Amino acid sequence: MNAEDDTSRARTQSKPRDCRDDDLPKKAEAAATMPRWRRWLFRMVAVGLGGVFAVGLVELGLRLVVPSSDSVASGGYLPGSLRQTVMGSSMRRRVYGVPFETNASGFRSQREYSREKPADAVRVIVIGDSFTAGAGVPFADICTTRLEKMIDEALPGVRVEVYNLAVGGHQIVHHLGTLKDVGLGYRPDLVLLFIYPANDFNPRAYDLSRSYIETHDRGQGLIVPPPSTRGWLRSLYVVRAFGPQLEAAARRIGVADDLAGPSAYEGLTRLFTERTTPWQRSFEALTEFGQLTREAGIPCQAFLLPANWRRYEDQQPVWSMAEQALREAGLNVVSLIDGFVAAGCSPHDLQLNLIDDHPSAEYNRIAAESVFDELRQAGLLRRMVERRRSAPPPK
Repeated sequence: MNAEDDTSRARTQSKPRDCRDDDLPKKAEAAATMPRWRRWLFRMVAVGLGGVFAVGLVELGLRLVVPSSDSVASGGYLPGSLRQTVMGSSMRRRVYGVPFETNASGFRSQREYSREKPADAVRVIVIGDSFTAGAGVPFADICTTRLEKMIDEALPGVRVEVYNLAVGGHQIVHHLGTLKDVGLGYRPDLVLLFIYPANDFNPRAYDLSRSYIETHDRGQGLIVPPPSTRGWLRSLYVVRAFGPQLEAAARRIGVADDLAGPSAYEGLTRLFTERTTPWQRSFEALTEFGQLTREAGIPCQAFLLPANWRRYEDQQPVWSMAEQALREAGLNVVSLIDGFVAAGCSPHDLQLNLIDDHPSAEYNRIAAESVFDELRQAGLLRRMVERRRSAPPPK
Protein backbone atom coordinates (compact mmCIF):
# COMPACT_ATOMS: atom_id res chain seq x y z
CA MET A 1 0.00 0.00 0.00
CA ASN A 2 1.51 3.32 -1.05
CA ALA A 3 1.37 6.69 0.63
CA GLU A 4 -1.36 7.94 -1.75
CA ASP A 5 -3.79 5.20 -0.62
CA ASP A 6 -3.07 5.97 3.02
CA THR A 7 -3.83 9.64 2.43
CA SER A 8 -7.14 8.85 0.66
CA ARG A 9 -8.19 6.48 3.46
CA ALA A 10 -7.38 9.12 6.05
CA ARG A 11 -9.51 11.70 4.26
CA THR A 12 -12.43 9.29 4.06
CA GLN A 13 -12.25 8.46 7.74
CA SER A 14 -11.96 12.11 8.74
CA LYS A 15 -14.94 13.28 6.57
CA PRO A 16 -17.92 14.30 8.75
CA ARG A 17 -20.75 11.81 8.57
CA ASP A 18 -24.25 13.12 7.59
CA CYS A 19 -26.57 12.07 10.41
CA ARG A 20 -29.54 12.37 8.08
CA ASP A 21 -28.36 9.35 6.18
CA ASP A 22 -28.76 7.30 9.35
CA ASP A 23 -32.25 8.78 9.94
CA LEU A 24 -33.66 7.62 6.60
CA PRO A 25 -33.94 3.95 7.50
CA LYS A 26 -35.49 4.91 10.83
CA LYS A 27 -38.08 7.12 9.14
CA ALA A 28 -38.92 4.44 6.61
CA GLU A 29 -39.28 1.92 9.41
CA ALA A 30 -41.51 4.29 11.38
CA ALA A 31 -43.71 4.91 8.35
CA ALA A 32 -44.02 1.20 7.72
CA THR A 33 -45.04 0.56 11.32
CA MET A 34 -47.51 3.54 11.46
CA PRO A 35 -51.10 2.29 11.85
CA ARG A 36 -53.10 2.38 8.63
CA TRP A 37 -55.84 4.56 10.14
CA ARG A 38 -53.27 7.16 11.08
CA ARG A 39 -51.86 7.22 7.55
CA TRP A 40 -55.36 7.65 6.13
CA LEU A 41 -56.12 10.39 8.66
CA PHE A 42 -52.95 12.20 7.72
CA ARG A 43 -53.87 12.03 4.02
CA MET A 44 -57.43 13.22 4.65
CA VAL A 45 -56.21 16.17 6.70
CA ALA A 46 -53.74 17.07 3.95
CA VAL A 47 -56.46 16.87 1.28
CA GLY A 48 -58.87 18.87 3.43
CA LEU A 49 -56.35 21.62 4.07
CA GLY A 50 -55.55 21.72 0.36
CA GLY A 51 -59.25 22.02 -0.46
CA VAL A 52 -59.76 24.84 2.04
CA PHE A 53 -56.76 26.65 0.59
CA ALA A 54 -58.12 26.25 -2.96
CA VAL A 55 -61.59 27.49 -1.96
CA GLY A 56 -59.96 30.42 -0.20
CA LEU A 57 -58.09 31.35 -3.37
CA VAL A 58 -61.31 31.18 -5.43
CA GLU A 59 -63.15 33.27 -2.82
CA LEU A 60 -60.41 35.87 -2.92
CA GLY A 61 -60.44 35.93 -6.71
CA LEU A 62 -64.24 36.40 -6.82
CA ARG A 63 -64.10 39.25 -4.33
CA LEU A 64 -61.40 40.95 -6.39
CA VAL A 65 -63.56 40.64 -9.54
CA VAL A 66 -67.03 41.36 -8.05
CA PRO A 67 -67.29 44.57 -5.98
CA SER A 68 -69.08 44.47 -2.66
CA SER A 69 -72.66 45.68 -2.22
CA ASP A 70 -74.79 47.62 0.19
CA SER A 71 -78.13 46.09 1.08
CA VAL A 72 -80.99 47.09 -1.23
CA ALA A 73 -83.64 45.33 0.77
CA SER A 74 -87.08 46.91 1.03
CA GLY A 75 -87.10 50.04 3.12
CA GLY A 76 -89.67 48.42 5.32
CA TYR A 77 -93.17 47.08 5.81
CA LEU A 78 -96.06 49.50 5.32
CA PRO A 79 -99.16 48.65 7.38
CA GLY A 80 -102.41 49.45 5.63
CA SER A 81 -100.80 49.39 2.17
CA LEU A 82 -101.71 46.77 -0.39
CA ARG A 83 -98.06 46.79 -1.46
CA GLN A 84 -96.95 45.77 2.05
CA THR A 85 -93.23 46.29 1.32
CA VAL A 86 -91.62 49.44 -0.07
CA MET A 87 -88.12 50.61 -0.84
CA GLY A 88 -86.57 53.38 1.19
CA SER A 89 -87.43 56.98 0.36
CA SER A 90 -84.55 58.97 -1.21
CA MET A 91 -82.26 55.99 -0.69
CA ARG A 92 -78.62 56.05 -1.78
CA ARG A 93 -76.86 52.69 -2.10
CA ARG A 94 -74.20 51.00 -4.18
CA VAL A 95 -74.83 47.55 -5.62
CA TYR A 96 -71.69 45.84 -6.90
CA GLY A 97 -70.14 49.28 -7.16
CA VAL A 98 -73.07 50.76 -9.15
CA PRO A 99 -75.19 53.57 -7.63
CA PHE A 100 -78.78 52.67 -6.75
CA GLU A 101 -80.95 55.67 -5.91
CA THR A 102 -84.63 56.10 -5.17
CA ASN A 103 -86.81 59.20 -5.22
CA ALA A 104 -89.01 60.48 -2.41
CA SER A 105 -91.72 58.02 -3.46
CA GLY A 106 -89.38 55.08 -2.93
CA PHE A 107 -88.94 54.10 -6.58
CA ARG A 108 -85.74 53.89 -8.60
CA SER A 109 -85.54 57.16 -10.44
CA GLN A 110 -83.41 60.28 -10.79
CA ARG A 111 -86.50 62.51 -10.74
CA GLU A 112 -89.52 62.86 -8.50
CA TYR A 113 -92.83 61.35 -9.56
CA SER A 114 -95.85 63.60 -9.68
CA ARG A 115 -99.58 62.96 -9.79
CA GLU A 116 -99.88 66.07 -11.92
CA LYS A 117 -99.22 65.51 -15.60
CA PRO A 118 -98.15 68.18 -18.11
CA ALA A 119 -100.59 68.78 -20.96
CA ASP A 120 -98.03 67.78 -23.57
CA ALA A 121 -96.93 64.58 -21.81
CA VAL A 122 -97.78 60.92 -22.16
CA ARG A 123 -97.03 58.77 -19.15
CA VAL A 124 -96.20 55.07 -18.93
CA ILE A 125 -96.02 53.18 -15.64
CA VAL A 126 -94.06 49.95 -15.41
CA ILE A 127 -94.83 47.56 -12.56
CA GLY A 128 -92.48 44.68 -11.74
CA ASP A 129 -89.98 43.17 -9.32
CA SER A 130 -86.20 43.17 -8.91
CA PHE A 131 -85.69 42.21 -12.57
CA THR A 132 -87.29 45.55 -13.48
CA ALA A 133 -85.75 47.62 -10.67
CA GLY A 134 -82.33 46.69 -12.10
CA ALA A 135 -80.07 46.88 -9.04
CA GLY A 136 -76.44 46.54 -10.11
CA VAL A 137 -77.10 48.07 -13.55
CA PRO A 138 -76.41 51.79 -14.17
CA PHE A 139 -79.62 53.82 -14.24
CA ALA A 140 -79.03 54.88 -17.85
CA ASP A 141 -78.89 51.22 -18.90
CA ILE A 142 -81.97 49.76 -17.18
CA CYS A 143 -84.92 48.75 -19.32
CA THR A 144 -87.28 51.55 -18.33
CA THR A 145 -84.71 54.31 -18.96
CA ARG A 146 -83.92 52.86 -22.38
CA LEU A 147 -87.61 52.44 -23.13
CA GLU A 148 -88.36 56.07 -22.29
CA LYS A 149 -85.63 57.22 -24.66
CA MET A 150 -86.87 55.02 -27.51
CA ILE A 151 -90.50 56.07 -27.11
CA ASP A 152 -89.47 59.72 -26.90
CA GLU A 153 -87.56 59.42 -30.19
CA ALA A 154 -90.53 57.68 -31.82
CA LEU A 155 -92.99 60.41 -30.75
CA PRO A 156 -91.49 63.78 -31.71
CA GLY A 157 -93.23 66.73 -30.17
CA VAL A 158 -94.53 64.65 -27.27
CA ARG A 159 -93.06 64.63 -23.81
CA VAL A 160 -92.62 61.02 -22.64
CA GLU A 161 -92.44 59.95 -19.01
CA VAL A 162 -91.81 56.34 -18.01
CA TYR A 163 -92.30 55.71 -14.29
CA ASN A 164 -90.55 52.63 -12.93
CA LEU A 165 -92.70 51.37 -10.03
CA ALA A 166 -90.81 48.09 -9.58
CA VAL A 167 -89.83 46.87 -6.12
CA GLY A 168 -87.51 43.95 -5.44
CA GLY A 169 -89.28 40.95 -3.91
CA HIS A 170 -92.71 41.90 -5.23
CA GLN A 171 -94.95 39.29 -6.83
CA ILE A 172 -98.25 39.40 -8.70
CA VAL A 173 -100.32 40.11 -5.58
CA HIS A 174 -97.93 42.99 -4.79
CA HIS A 175 -98.25 44.26 -8.37
CA LEU A 176 -101.99 44.61 -7.95
CA GLY A 177 -101.36 46.54 -4.73
CA THR A 178 -98.93 48.87 -6.53
CA LEU A 179 -101.49 49.59 -9.24
CA LYS A 180 -104.23 50.35 -6.72
CA ASP A 181 -102.09 52.20 -4.15
CA VAL A 182 -100.11 54.50 -6.44
CA GLY A 183 -100.16 53.41 -10.08
CA LEU A 184 -103.55 54.67 -11.16
CA GLY A 185 -102.97 57.87 -9.18
CA TYR A 186 -100.16 58.82 -11.55
CA ARG A 187 -102.77 59.02 -14.36
CA PRO A 188 -100.90 56.80 -16.83
CA ASP A 189 -101.69 56.58 -20.53
CA LEU A 190 -100.24 53.06 -20.68
CA VAL A 191 -99.65 50.37 -18.05
CA LEU A 192 -96.90 47.81 -18.55
CA LEU A 193 -96.77 44.76 -16.29
CA PHE A 194 -93.42 42.96 -16.25
CA ILE A 195 -93.77 39.45 -14.85
CA TYR A 196 -91.02 37.01 -13.95
CA PRO A 197 -92.80 33.62 -13.99
CA ALA A 198 -90.05 31.87 -12.03
CA ASN A 199 -91.38 33.26 -8.75
CA ASP A 200 -94.16 35.82 -9.34
CA PHE A 201 -97.00 33.28 -9.30
CA ASN A 202 -96.34 32.06 -5.76
CA PRO A 203 -97.41 34.73 -3.23
CA ARG A 204 -95.28 33.29 -0.43
CA ALA A 205 -93.36 36.55 0.01
CA TYR A 206 -96.64 38.43 0.27
CA ASP A 207 -97.87 36.10 3.00
CA LEU A 208 -94.60 36.43 4.92
CA SER A 209 -94.84 40.21 4.72
CA ARG A 210 -98.42 40.18 5.97
CA SER A 211 -97.46 37.94 8.86
CA TYR A 212 -94.56 40.23 9.78
CA ILE A 213 -96.83 43.28 9.74
CA GLU A 214 -99.45 41.58 11.91
CA THR A 215 -96.76 40.68 14.45
CA HIS A 216 -94.84 43.98 14.57
CA ASP A 217 -97.41 46.68 13.78
CA ARG A 218 -97.59 49.17 16.66
CA GLY A 219 -99.56 51.82 14.82
CA GLN A 220 -96.49 53.95 14.14
CA GLY A 221 -96.35 53.74 10.36
CA LEU A 222 -93.47 52.22 8.44
CA ILE A 223 -91.91 49.19 10.10
CA VAL A 224 -88.16 49.07 9.48
CA PRO A 225 -86.84 45.57 10.20
CA PRO A 226 -83.33 44.96 11.55
CA PRO A 227 -80.64 44.32 8.90
CA SER A 228 -80.90 40.79 7.60
CA THR A 229 -77.85 38.53 7.47
CA ARG A 230 -77.18 35.66 5.11
CA GLY A 231 -75.12 33.69 7.59
CA TRP A 232 -71.42 33.14 7.05
CA LEU A 233 -71.86 30.24 4.61
CA ARG A 234 -74.42 31.94 2.37
CA SER A 235 -72.36 35.12 2.37
CA LEU A 236 -69.42 33.37 0.73
CA TYR A 237 -69.05 34.38 -2.90
CA VAL A 238 -67.94 30.89 -3.84
CA VAL A 239 -71.19 29.42 -2.48
CA ARG A 240 -73.28 32.02 -4.32
CA ALA A 241 -71.34 31.43 -7.54
CA PHE A 242 -71.19 27.64 -7.64
CA GLY A 243 -73.86 26.47 -5.18
CA PRO A 244 -76.72 26.25 -7.73
CA GLN A 245 -74.54 24.39 -10.24
CA LEU A 246 -73.39 21.89 -7.62
CA GLU A 247 -76.97 21.29 -6.53
CA ALA A 248 -78.09 20.82 -10.13
CA ALA A 249 -75.25 18.35 -10.73
CA ALA A 250 -76.18 16.48 -7.55
CA ARG A 251 -79.78 16.24 -8.71
CA ARG A 252 -78.75 14.91 -12.10
CA ILE A 253 -76.99 11.97 -10.47
CA GLY A 254 -79.75 11.53 -7.90
CA VAL A 255 -77.72 12.55 -4.85
CA ALA A 256 -79.68 15.62 -3.74
CA ASP A 257 -83.23 14.45 -4.39
CA ASP A 258 -83.82 13.00 -0.96
CA LEU A 259 -81.99 15.80 0.83
CA ALA A 260 -83.33 18.91 -0.85
CA GLY A 261 -86.70 17.84 -2.20
CA PRO A 262 -87.90 18.83 -5.67
CA SER A 263 -85.96 21.47 -7.58
CA ALA A 264 -87.33 24.99 -7.90
CA TYR A 265 -88.17 24.38 -11.54
CA GLU A 266 -90.04 21.17 -10.76
CA GLY A 267 -92.03 23.01 -8.10
CA LEU A 268 -92.78 25.78 -10.59
CA THR A 269 -94.03 23.26 -13.15
CA ARG A 270 -96.36 21.69 -10.60
CA LEU A 271 -97.64 25.13 -9.59
CA PHE A 272 -98.85 25.74 -13.14
CA THR A 273 -100.03 22.26 -14.04
CA GLU A 274 -101.94 21.64 -10.81
CA ARG A 275 -103.10 25.27 -10.45
CA THR A 276 -102.74 25.17 -6.69
CA THR A 277 -104.22 27.64 -4.22
CA PRO A 278 -101.21 30.04 -4.50
CA TRP A 279 -101.63 29.99 -8.27
CA GLN A 280 -105.35 30.73 -7.93
CA ARG A 281 -104.65 33.74 -5.73
CA SER A 282 -102.20 35.11 -8.29
CA PHE A 283 -104.69 34.44 -11.09
CA GLU A 284 -107.40 36.35 -9.24
CA ALA A 285 -105.00 39.27 -8.73
CA LEU A 286 -104.21 39.30 -12.46
CA THR A 287 -107.90 39.27 -13.30
CA GLU A 288 -108.55 42.24 -11.04
CA PHE A 289 -105.48 44.01 -12.46
CA GLY A 290 -106.92 43.75 -15.97
CA GLN A 291 -110.40 44.82 -14.86
CA LEU A 292 -109.08 47.95 -13.16
CA THR A 293 -107.15 49.11 -16.23
CA ARG A 294 -110.11 48.43 -18.52
CA GLU A 295 -112.50 50.33 -16.25
CA ALA A 296 -110.09 53.27 -16.27
CA GLY A 297 -109.80 53.08 -20.05
CA ILE A 298 -106.03 52.64 -19.88
CA PRO A 299 -104.27 50.28 -22.35
CA CYS A 300 -102.41 47.53 -20.53
CA GLN A 301 -99.74 45.16 -21.82
CA ALA A 302 -97.98 42.39 -19.91
CA PHE A 303 -94.57 40.97 -20.73
CA LEU A 304 -92.95 37.76 -19.46
CA LEU A 305 -89.26 38.18 -18.67
CA PRO A 306 -86.99 35.16 -19.25
CA ALA A 307 -84.79 33.67 -16.56
CA ASN A 308 -80.99 33.67 -16.62
CA TRP A 309 -80.40 30.35 -14.90
CA ARG A 310 -81.90 27.91 -17.42
CA ARG A 311 -81.76 27.44 -21.18
CA TYR A 312 -84.51 29.27 -23.05
CA GLU A 313 -85.86 26.08 -24.63
CA ASP A 314 -86.20 24.58 -21.15
CA GLN A 315 -88.07 27.65 -19.90
CA GLN A 316 -90.53 27.66 -22.78
CA PRO A 317 -93.06 25.10 -21.40
CA VAL A 318 -93.62 26.93 -18.11
CA TRP A 319 -93.52 30.37 -19.73
CA SER A 320 -96.18 29.18 -22.20
CA MET A 321 -98.39 28.13 -19.29
CA ALA A 322 -97.86 31.55 -17.71
CA GLU A 323 -98.79 33.19 -21.00
CA GLN A 324 -101.99 31.16 -21.15
CA ALA A 325 -102.86 32.08 -17.56
CA LEU A 326 -102.55 35.81 -18.26
CA ARG A 327 -104.73 35.51 -21.34
CA GLU A 328 -107.37 33.67 -19.34
CA ALA A 329 -107.20 36.53 -16.84
CA GLY A 330 -108.06 38.94 -19.65
CA LEU A 331 -104.62 40.49 -20.14
CA ASN A 332 -102.69 41.04 -23.34
CA VAL A 333 -99.35 39.31 -22.89
CA VAL A 334 -96.15 38.68 -24.83
CA SER A 335 -93.31 36.38 -23.81
CA LEU A 336 -89.92 37.94 -24.49
CA ILE A 337 -88.12 34.59 -24.79
CA ASP A 338 -88.21 34.70 -28.61
CA GLY A 339 -86.53 38.10 -28.62
CA PHE A 340 -83.74 36.81 -26.41
CA VAL A 341 -83.28 33.71 -28.56
CA ALA A 342 -83.05 35.95 -31.65
CA ALA A 343 -80.35 37.99 -29.91
CA GLY A 344 -78.19 34.86 -29.85
CA CYS A 345 -77.10 35.19 -26.23
CA SER A 346 -76.84 32.42 -23.66
CA PRO A 347 -78.88 33.03 -20.48
CA HIS A 348 -75.74 32.75 -18.37
CA ASP A 349 -74.04 35.43 -20.49
CA LEU A 350 -76.76 37.88 -19.43
CA GLN A 351 -76.30 37.44 -15.68
CA LEU A 352 -75.33 40.48 -13.67
CA ASN A 353 -72.06 38.92 -12.53
CA LEU A 354 -70.50 35.65 -11.40
CA ILE A 355 -72.50 35.47 -8.16
CA ASP A 356 -75.83 37.07 -9.11
CA ASP A 357 -78.18 35.88 -11.87
CA HIS A 358 -80.19 39.10 -12.00
CA PRO A 359 -80.19 40.84 -15.40
CA SER A 360 -77.12 42.56 -16.76
CA ALA A 361 -77.10 45.79 -18.77
CA GLU A 362 -77.18 43.71 -21.97
CA TYR A 363 -80.26 41.84 -20.74
CA ASN A 364 -81.94 45.20 -20.11
CA ARG A 365 -81.04 46.38 -23.60
CA ILE A 366 -82.55 43.31 -25.26
CA ALA A 367 -85.67 43.57 -23.08
CA ALA A 368 -86.17 47.26 -23.84
CA GLU A 369 -85.80 46.77 -27.58
CA SER A 370 -88.15 43.78 -27.56
CA VAL A 371 -90.78 45.66 -25.54
CA PHE A 372 -90.53 48.72 -27.77
CA ASP A 373 -90.94 46.63 -30.92
CA GLU A 374 -94.03 44.95 -29.48
CA LEU A 375 -95.57 48.27 -28.44
CA ARG A 376 -95.02 49.75 -31.87
CA GLN A 377 -96.34 46.72 -33.74
CA ALA A 378 -99.43 46.51 -31.52
CA GLY A 379 -100.19 50.19 -32.13
CA LEU A 380 -99.97 51.00 -28.44
CA LEU A 381 -97.76 54.05 -28.98
CA ARG A 382 -100.39 55.58 -31.25
CA ARG A 383 -103.22 54.62 -28.88
CA MET A 384 -101.35 56.17 -25.98
CA VAL A 385 -101.03 59.52 -27.78
CA GLU A 386 -104.66 59.44 -28.94
CA ARG A 387 -105.85 58.73 -25.44
CA ARG A 388 -103.88 61.65 -24.07
CA ARG A 389 -105.30 64.05 -26.67
CA SER A 390 -108.86 62.97 -26.03
CA ALA A 391 -108.57 62.89 -22.24
CA PRO A 392 -110.63 65.49 -20.38
CA PRO A 393 -108.67 68.17 -18.54
CA PRO A 394 -107.84 67.35 -14.91
CA LYS A 395 -110.35 68.54 -12.36
